[in-house]
Amino acid sequence: MREGDLNGAAYTIAQYEQEQVVQPVYERWPGTFRTMETIDTVNVFQDMTSIPIARNCTRDGLVPLEGSIPSPRDRVDYYEALLDEMYRIEGID
Repeated sequence: MREGDLNGAAYTIAQYEQEQVVQPVYERWPGTFRTMETIDTVNVFQDMTSIPIARNCTRDGLVPLEGSIPSPRDRVDYYEALLDEMYRIEGID
């Protein structure tokens, strides 16, 4: 971040957060998150893991989670996908 690489800094922070802060929660209650993934697979109308990126509060514009929610690496990749979509919508290069 000191060198002006804000995207790299954001990625490093996200990686730390997902591996060191959030992952212990997933490991403590693994059944809860497996249930969320199962619901997403079985009932495509009740998406519990995707996050919408839109200008209005809506479930339109969902960015699907590619990968597995218990995987910190997949969650960091998802964070990047969310940012990419936000930048696309806002016209930011």
